[in-house]
Amino acid sequence: MANSNKQENEITSIEDLPNELFGKIFSYLNGNDASFSLIYLNRRFQCLVKEYCQRLDFKSINKSKFDLIFEEYDTQWCQSLSLSNDNYTYGQIEYFLQFYSLIDHFSQLKSLTLYNIKSIDTFELLSQIFLLTNLVSLTLKPVCGKIMSEFDFFNLKRLAITSCKNTTWIKKFSQLDSLEYTMNNCCLSQIVFAWPLKLKHLKIIFDNDDVGVLVPQSLTYLSELIVFEIYQKKLGKSPPNGQVWEQLIRSSFPALKKFKFYFPFDYGFVSIKKEKKVLSSFSTSFYLEEKKWFIHCDIFTVSGIAVIYSLPFTFDQYTIISNSASGRIVTLSNSNFIHSDKDLYKHMKTVIIESISEWDLENDFYTKHNKNTYEQIMLNFISGPHFNSIERLYLLPNYYRYRNEHNIKILSNSFYILLKKIPHLYVLEIDLSDLQFLTENWTNVILCSHLSENIRSLILHSNKHRRQFLDGNEVNQITRVFSTKCQYLSVCVLSPIHTIISLLRNMKQLHSMHVFVQTKDNEEITMKWLEKQNIGLNYSNCFITNDEQNYYFWLR
Repeated sequence: MANSNKQENEITSIEDLPNELFGKIFSYLNGNDASFSLIYLNRRFQCLVKEYCQRLDFKSINKSKFDLIFEEYDTQWCQSLSLSNDNYTYGQIEYFLQFYSLIDHFSQLKSLTLYNIKSIDTFELLSQIFLLTNLVSLTLKPVCGKIMSEFDFFNLKRLAITSCKNTTWIKKFSQLDSLEYTMNNCCLSQIVFAWPLKLKHLKIIFDNDDVGVLVPQSLTYLSELIVFEIYQKKLGKSPPNGQVWEQLIRSSFPALKKFKFYFPFDYGFVSIKKEKKVLSSFSTSFYLEEKKWFIHCDIFTVSGIAVIYSLPFTFDQYTIISNSASGRIVTLSNSNFIHSDKDLYKHMKTVIIESISEWDLENDFYTKHNKNTYEQIMLNFISGPHFNSIERLYLLPNYYRYRNEHNIKILSNSFYILLKKIPHLYVLEIDLSDLQFLTENWTNVILCSHLSENIRSLILHSNKHRRQFLDGNEVNQITRVFSTKCQYLSVCVLSPIHTIISLLRNMKQLHSMHVFVQTKDNEEITMKWLEKQNIGLNYSNCFITNDEQNYYFWLR
């Protein structure tokens, strides 16, 4: 009896724990997640949230919860804010600027992230950001350098931006320690590179060879670099040269600790010498012994394409050539292996699976392979450690161009194996006709059930070789399979206007939806029109934006 009383006295109520312990826990939480979890508890926990949860990330929140944060909390305590017009919350930034304000609600911000601001009045937005005097970290994607050059952000230490291929404007940000620069074609400026001289960390993401050749020449004065990352998104015609980078690092980057890269390139169908030359240039004693920098090279032999990248893999996206046999070369030996297989690829979030070029297919590529080709390629690929952290799978349109009754079961089976191999997959982007094909016209119960339980975001494309139209039967099948868990749906297939009503009525879990709509003359999709449909949506739980025939709904 005495022992029982002693044990009862030793049991501590959670409210007896010190504020410092809660503060440590709360500091790891997203502020909006913590707010919703503790919003109806006592005053003490609400105060702790304000004091320690100083980060609000709205990238995947629904509209009602977004508004609730502003109704229940004084957001002046927030020091880090993320807003996004990406798929899951399209229209969020327009909505925020219409009803709220950076200055009035977030005057203490030290870090600001704004994704997909191309539809925003950039000058007006930057005018607000300029008044955030405590700001030290800024992410803007995309924005033209000409507009950025009109503002002085003297306190910024970190900048992540998608902008022009003329970077001379960024030299005025001389105080930057860290820069992530993604190049796009937002203007017609000529390609000219210049960088702030005191950078410690530089990450460059580009797409074409013209840029890749010029980048090394622009870096020679960055003597304080500690980390350098370079990522080429599109296939390069000029193979990468490890010796060029070695010479640059030796002569210009005395403090460099990490060199991370990703280069896809065309080595030619028969040019094995070119492939070996590239590999040997990244396998010198400088890389392997002095710096202990190791590489992995995936070789897609039929297509003459290779991808060489540093280990561990530090980028979030990887592209696979699906219908081309592959090989692998790795310079990381067991004696130098300090990471697990999972750790080597833990940053990889997106896998894009695409077929080889039309030219290869039209030259009777398919007839050279037996019926097991697709399955074997898929099985070989997924046998590796790549998939432990994958969240997004993009099967580009016409991934399965050649189809017949003989291989439909094989492809459905390999697709199911692929999905099972990716435990954290929640985003699927695929051609509608491919999805019909792989699910055997929605009759493959096991595959449909797996998709229903796991997919949170579905992006459907139209076949580029023939015009598609989303009919009532397809809408019913999409609803049947994906309505349980799907929170984001994008239908890039021409759809009648009543499709919107059917999807919004039956897919109750949606936070956001995009539909490419066929409208008649003088037919508009507005909130007034939507309210008349009697499906429970109104100004309080829905915000509509559109770009011509593309309509976006930020919901509930």
